[in-house]
Amino acid sequence: PSPYSSNSPIEGPALDSMGNIEGSEYSYSNCVPDVSTMTELFNMVSNYYFTTNTGNSIMLYGDTTVVASGSYKCSQGTCADDKQMLYTKYLYGVLRCVADDASCVLKAENTRRGVHISSTENGKLTIRAFSFEDGEAARGGGIYVQGSATIVNSLELSLCSFFNCRSIGP
Repeated sequence: PSPYSSNSPIEGPALDSMGNIEGSEYSYSNCVPDVSTMTELFNMVSNYYFTTNTGNSIMLYGDTTVVASGSYKCSQGTCADDKQMLYTKYLYGVLRCVADDASCVLKAENTRRGVHISSTENGKLTIRAFSFEDGEAARGGGIYVQGSATIVNSLELSLCSFFNCRSIGP
């Protein structure tokens, strides 16, 4: 079930304020974000138990998590481990910024990658309106996609930006 209330179309650009979930229109305007700190974001999406830390309130498969605009850093909260900020396995659904302007910023502080995605099982993971900054890892400084997750079939990046992210080796 969606956390958004159904309503009639909203004035203004559709991309900024409207979304379709299971064929119904929902407004993202004035919604209260589910997440506003790095630790809350980690707890909501990092579900892989082989990393140092595992989240304690993982979003349900197919659900939507709305993130407040702002910067998210490991130095200000919990991260998966020393190689990635967030690590997901078999997770699918929608992770979206409350605003469609990429103002939810994962700042990896040149110490790790932003997100490691290892398979989305049979669903699609959508990451919408995020910026990835200063990510650095052996593979994929911003996002590393592994296993059966592919950008074509099971991962959708929408309105995302990458700044100063790099792969540094094998």
